[in-house]
Amino acid sequence: MIRDGDAKAILQHGGHLDDVARTIAERARVLGVEGSVGASVEQSAVYAKVRSLLDDWSNYAEELHEDRVDLNYTSDALSTTRKLLHEMLDPKLANFNSVRRKFKAPRSMRDVEPTAAILPRRFRSPKPPIKVRNEITVSSLRQSQLVTTYGPGSMIDLPWFAAVVGGLDFWDKGARISEPRLEAKAAQALGGVFVDLMSPVVGDRPPDAATMKGVIAWKFPKWSLTQETKRQTDPDGRTYQTRLLVPEAHLDEKTGQYDGADFDDKGKRRKLDVVPIRFIRACRNGHMGDIDWVYFVHRGEPCGGRLWLDDMGTTGELNELRVRCDCGAPPRSISEAVGQDNPALGPCDGSQRWLGPTAERGDCDQLNRLLIRTASNAYFPQKLSVISMPDRGRQVHEAVGQLWDGYLSAVDKMDVLIVFRQIPAVGAALGGFSDEQVFQAIEARRSGQNTFPQRKIKEAEFDLLTCGTPTIGNNEHDSVFYAEEQSKSTWKDGLTKHLERVVIVHRLREVTALVGYTRFDYISPDIDGEFDLNLRTARLGINSSWIPASENKGEGLFLQFHKDRVDEWKQKPAVRSRAERLERGLRNWCDERGVTHRPFFGAPYVMLHSLSHMLINAISLECGYPASSIKERIYANPNEGYGILLYTAGADSYGTLGGLASAAKSLDHYLKSALEMGRLCSNDPVCSQHEADNLNERRHLQGAACHGCLLISETSCELLNDLLDRSLVVPTVACNGAEFFPDPS
Repeated sequence: MIRDGDAKAILQHGGHLDDVARTIAERARVLGVEGSVGASVEQSAVYAKVRSLLDDWSNYAEELHEDRVDLNYTSDALSTTRKLLHEMLDPKLANFNSVRRKFKAPRSMRDVEPTAAILPRRFRSPKPPIKVRNEITVSSLRQSQLVTTYGPGSMIDLPWFAAVVGGLDFWDKGARISEPRLEAKAAQALGGVFVDLMSPVVGDRPPDAATMKGVIAWKFPKWSLTQETKRQTDPDGRTYQTRLLVPEAHLDEKTGQYDGADFDDKGKRRKLDVVPIRFIRACRNGHMGDIDWVYFVHRGEPCGGRLWLDDMGTTGELNELRVRCDCGAPPRSISEAVGQDNPALGPCDGSQRWLGPTAERGDCDQLNRLLIRTASNAYFPQKLSVISMPDRGRQVHEAVGQLWDGYLSAVDKMDVLIVFRQIPAVGAALGGFSDEQVFQAIEARRSGQNTFPQRKIKEAEFDLLTCGTPTIGNNEHDSVFYAEEQSKSTWKDGLTKHLERVVIVHRLREVTALVGYTRFDYISPDIDGEFDLNLRTARLGINSSWIPASENKGEGLFLQFHKDRVDEWKQKPAVRSRAERLERGLRNWCDERGVTHRPFFGAPYVMLHSLSHMLINAISLECGYPASSIKERIYANPNEGYGILLYTAGADSYGTLGGLASAAKSLDHYLKSALEMGRLCSNDPVCSQHEADNLNERRHLQGAACHGCLLISETSCELLNDLLDRSLVVPTVACNGAEFFPDPS
């Protein structure tokens, strides 16, 4: 920041401070804030408080202006620099006077998410950093991106070339994240191997070659294409554009350019800019490598001629691209390599060099498949995430264990338990737990379960959110979870009659860990948020004893639906018919891909999932968050109950603004708005009449759902926009009679 710039700006606009106070007080009066209603704006308590704060701010700015110090928002490292705003939890606030302590920002004003350095290397020369035109090629990524989009084995485009992110053996670890529930689930998913949850290392300054702390990314692929094209004509008179395929050996390491013979005159040398080729080979086991283009063109025969990529059309589609050799061999279309069981690219050799130059090639029974390097199916991270919250099941089990020998071992009936709870020591220890919960724990203890059994991820979360206590967790600065159940009188109206409980989550923490990844096909977690223990995923490292994780904090809104109403609805003939078509669509999808382990979650899940997307779109219009910053968790276990948790969780400012929690005050309005928007899509009637089991359209994982109505950012959806159908929520123009809300008005 410029010296005195902010202090001067405050002083220069001092005459407008009263306008600011008036505007805030008027807004508070409209919203019905206590202390603002029933008086003129200038006489309201809100106006007086805001004006006092602005006067103090103005005086402080004048003080700073006289001292000629710098102002900033992020660092107190320099003696001549002072913060203008402080975080609420900043320990330095305790040393300031009462006036200075007023200038604290909410947590949304904290620094943006920290970044980790990306350190490119070459497979054959892993130690020194890569330099291109005397520039050290060091880049950076946000910490959470390394746990999601760009984990080990993923491909990334850097400013100079493309690369594949290295295995965990080539990552520097950051701070440990403590979340016992997720650690146990991660160990279960990894075959019983216990691992630590570690965040990727981050730096407090832009990455450079001096620190060399970060994540190694290996330069990949080895083949490139010249940016310069050459116009050619076929013997039949057809013209096309062609570009030279360049192996890594013909690249100048200092400039990154092609350094070799001219297109036409082989005796003349030229330097040309290149770009990485977008086609590679991979298999369903996660292995990946360069395509042997000589093998592909000559069908296994060796040749030393130069290779060219010919673009025969204008669309760039695969059937218009062919690879040609100088030797005169017949060119081969890239479309010939497309397909699951296509032998055109040969058998997979088990290559996984991103795990390190010494990584051994594993045995693989798959054929190579053509993969576009930047396609969305090149990398599907397998993530586990939990909401950090106290586990009530574990708590009641531990409380029973503490009272077992002295009191509860004699309890064999519910009536006896009720009597024992009158004892002060017992009543105090079991406070907050229902008789049913305590008796269930006693029966488990009597049957020999001295340790609490591990619960499903969503099962534990749903149990806590529906426990019925007015508050859950602690409203403290260091608390990771705090929620309040809303009184029914504040939301029970009209469309909300289907709801049993509304919980405002003022504070939550989401911890996400990467346990593996797949290519080509996304494998979703089950209805409880966990993966099949027999699922094969690619390795993240060779000798690593940790997995990357990230923690994000935010707020949320939980809606519990009446279980009996949902169970009654799903038995309707129209709903069962719709669910059968959706399930057939899922089976068709699995058959096309040879997948056998993806279950159908049932009509209640699809209905709640679709409603969740509608609510995200409706709430985001007014709550202050973009739709991409709101996430969802769907609870649809028929043995437990049904609910939706909408929440924000971000490492930067998008997560703690308060707008989502306040949406509970206008829940009926948002629900009505969501349902009205869902009734009609801009693509109707095509959208509403789509059937998931239609073999011609091949959109097997969606019913009445498209980008015009239900599809949202994939980072917000827990199933990457699969299993959606708005006809299960509201009436559509298809009139199939399967809607849960028959009359949204």
